[in-house]
Amino acid sequence: MSGAGGLLNYRGLCKLLLSGDRMFLPHHTTVTSETSRPPKHWMLMMHGIYGRGGNWRTVARKVVNHRPDWGVLLVDLRMHGKSLDAPPPHTLTRAAADVLALVDQQRELGHSVEQILGHSFGGKVALSMRLQRAGLGPLWLIDSAPGAHPGAMENSENTVVSVLRMLRQLPSTFPDRDAFLSIVREAGFAPVAQWLAMNLEACPDGYRFTLDPAALTELLEDYFATDLWPAIEVSNTPIHVAAATRKSSIAEADRERLKEASKVHFHEVEGGHWLHVDALEPLVDLIVASLD
Repeated sequence: MSGAGGLLNYRGLCKLLLSGDRMFLPHHTTVTSETSRPPKHWMLMMHGIYGRGGNWRTVARKVVNHRPDWGVLLVDLRMHGKSLDAPPPHTLTRAAADVLALVDQQRELGHSVEQILGHSFGGKVALSMRLQRAGLGPLWLIDSAPGAHPGAMENSENTVVSVLRMLRQLPSTFPDRDAFLSIVREAGFAPVAQWLAMNLEACPDGYRFTLDPAALTELLEDYFATDLWPAIEVSNTPIHVAAATRKSSIAEADRERLKEASKVHFHEVEGGHWLHVDALEPLVDLIVASLD
């Protein structure tokens, strides 16, 4: 089941109309168990930069198989996946507002979103959601650092930024998928080539890469500039942090600060930044345990 339409709650819709803003509901898909009973509870999962909701489908399936009373919403954040028509500006605040609108829509449909998970960039979207709406349920931050990182966009050793520079230089179309993969591998990004290729779509001239580097630049600049420690320090509900042991985006000083935060449950998980790939089973076990 999938979709992005539906009714937003009346007060939220009026607020948007009065502000002159255009309501944007990000694309999403749902994952439920194969039992005949509909889920009583829902978790919402958000991907990292350059990703899409489907990156977390394996995790979602395993979670609902363990807990068929839960369903999962997999969201394509603005300017990712099938959410490419989001109006600017492209910021964490706007991305969080998009997802909150989806949460409201799902509540109208009888789907109560009780936990929210975000990986990397998606983790900061989750924290921005918490600042905008204090009553959200528990959060999961998957290898996501809450602080600002001044100068990161000029750091040549930052892999995320280096990938963005490469994307800016891509041709408009590719004769086939192999041509795209070859360019990415020759640029030195072989480990993420197949993953990035998920953003290819067929066109009359072969394939085109759907992500917009200009919009991604806006999102990343805001991601690195925004300090979301206040969302952690004022939280009145649990925040679970799963920190990778290798190539983590969470610096040691931030780890210690997270461990000392009163509402944070800090989990160190053996694996790299993409824990949903490197540490699938341990991560699923942690998430399932938190649903109790």
